[in-house]
Amino acid sequence: MMVLDQLVRRHEETARGDDGKKLDRPTPEGLAKAYGKGIALREQYSEQEIRGFHSEKQRTYQCCAAWLLGAGVPLEGNIEANPNLNMMRVSPEELEAMRNAPTKEEDYRMIFDDYTEQITAAAHNLIEHIDQGVLGGFAFNEKGLWIPCVELNLTHGPVMDAAFAILTGNKVSYETVMQTSGIFDEGEGFDVKLRKENGIYFVDLETKERARTYRMQEFLELAEA
Repeated sequence: MMVLDQLVRRHEETARGDDGKKLDRPTPEGLAKAYGKGIALREQYSEQEIRGFHSEKQRTYQCCAAWLLGAGVPLEGNIEANPNLNMMRVSPEELEAMRNAPTKEEDYRMIFDDYTEQITAAAHNLIEHIDQGVLGGFAFNEKGLWIPCVELNLTHGPVMDAAFAILTGNKVSYETVMQTSGIFDEGEGFDVKLRKENGIYFVDLETKERARTYRMQEFLELAEA
């Protein structure tokens, strides 16, 4: 019944340099976790094609590659950078201040209070990427050409939280993020699943804790809000 599953995930824990500042790569433990999740993904989807997308950052590429290798998927032709998975556009100095905030909560408060417009724009870019998968799956299925596929999307925490808030009918703010996703942990995220049942297309939006179901048109209207 399932046509297309999109997994939207935050990259694993970021390594730090000797000065305590974050580097653009995951920790060795994070890479091992990503590889293990790839093994579990292949066990769950034994027959489906699996392909990966990541932002421009090395930490998302490395985690995406580890997932695919764990799933037994060759990287050549199956992994691709996509700008819609990038973090919001701010200056290097502003980004440095955010990434190295004393706590995750302070980081998020700074992003969602001071850069609401930028993080909302980045969230809509991510949603556009998700929409392309939903509409692509619908188009191929209607033509009878679809091969069941899983798309793995490695991106960044704040943009994921903002996108999830929008897809659950909320405005982007620190408060709504805390109420909806509660800040996705490293390596965690949400799934978007397109399925056809009794001739009707549905989209399931799922996290580990809860699931919501929309008719496809309802989901697309939320995404475009």
